[in-house]
Amino acid sequence: MVNFEWNQKDFEEAILEEGMERGRAEGVEQGKIDIILEMLRGKLPLEIIAHMSKFPLERVKEIDGMHSLL
Repeated sequence: MVNFEWNQKDFEEAILEEGMERGRAEGVEQGKIDIILEMLRGKLPLEIIAHMSKFPLERVKEIDGMHSLL
């Protein structure tokens, strides 16, 4: 038999923590995309942008295509 006691406060704190972690990760991702957009506006070669951002070249091309910068 499993001994399990539900603790609503611990549950809510875990959900909040998970949401905060996800939000931070999304914020970091968006920050990188903003920098990639600036490099695209500066007409840097896509290969250089991919190398500097550590994003796959295909993802850089996708970002470029979504924003029609080149």
